[in-house]
Amino acid sequence: MIRKLKKLYNFYTGDLDYSEFKRLIKKDLPALSHFFLQQTRNEERRRKGILGFIKFLKKIFTAFLLRLSSIRRLIYSIAILFFVWAAINNNWSLAFFSVLLLSVLLALELVDKIIARDELAVAREIQSSLIPKLAPENNFFTISCFSEPAMEIGGDFYDFIISPSNGKEMFFVIGDVSGKGMSAAIHMLRLYSLIQFLMKENPQPKNILFNLNDEVLKSFKRNEFVTSAIMKIESSGVLNFARAGHQPIIYFHSESNTCELISPKGIGLGLANSEIFKKSLQEITIYPKLNDILLFFTDGITESMNNRNEFYGEERLQKLIAENAGKTGKEISDEIYKDLLRFSNNAGTLDDMSFVLFKCTKPNQTDKLI
Repeated sequence: MIRKLKKLYNFYTGDLDYSEFKRLIKKDLPALSHFFLQQTRNEERRRKGILGFIKFLKKIFTAFLLRLSSIRRLIYSIAILFFVWAAINNNWSLAFFSVLLLSVLLALELVDKIIARDELAVAREIQSSLIPKLAPENNFFTISCFSEPAMEIGGDFYDFIISPSNGKEMFFVIGDVSGKGMSAAIHMLRLYSLIQFLMKENPQPKNILFNLNDEVLKSFKRNEFVTSAIMKIESSGVLNFARAGHQPIIYFHSESNTCELISPKGIGLGLANSEIFKKSLQEITIYPKLNDILLFFTDGITESMNNRNEFYGEERLQKLIAENAGKTGKEISDEIYKDLLRFSNNAGTLDDMSFVLFKCTKPNQTDKLI
């Protein structure tokens, strides 16, 4: 008997992993809650009293049923009705039959999940191979990067591309596709190839974004868009920078020990026609000095939330950079990551998070100032 109990215990706990439990608490449950809350109208959520709560639960239950296929929705509803009838009439045979129906439904959903998981694993592997784990070496900067999708795959992307024309200049691009999951990842892959092509044809950030907007308008749906920023590191160490609706750069000035937000004009890709987009787009030049720091990030960083529904925010990020500016670029990046974990303790990740940090190790070879 003891051996059987031990075998049963091992069956349920043999492959139990703390990281799996941690993921359930930090990612899966918050994501589940966020998804179904999105299906309800704000006015329903604000209703008070028992009646308001019942209506709210009805909305959540309806949203759940609508996610099932027609036949599975029918099976689930029949199983619930059978179980309620069995409980009222103390009919154990009917209760067993309802559990059996729910088990069949669970098995069908499990098969779908296994197939989807395998497909996601392939997609994640492809996406992971495109986003650099380590930044390339550069004569003027040490570069460190971090990326974590909210789901298995996401819509954040960044890349470092050596200029095909002379091999001495380097382009850096970062972007965020609207939405999350498979849809955002597919668009991200398409953008990746487009940017590679456009950088060969148009060697300036402003021109690349202008042509990229035309491509997004052609291939994306009306309610889909992309924010992006492109920086060109010239052979002299001077930076040319343009952004299309993306988050501003946090720029730390080593001489004054202060941070500022650099945000040249520009609207998101796919939000306006060519003429309007081109008029809104601005390209600026930056002349970095020794130990200056540039931080590029997606909105998942500053909009990361804690258990009190507070945003991480840009001010906290600026303060952290200023306090750790004397460290290496890698050490500063590690501090940002650790602070994000401390801040969002158990709150889960509801958006893709990425950042790339540049720390100047050699001033630009010009006599100009920023």
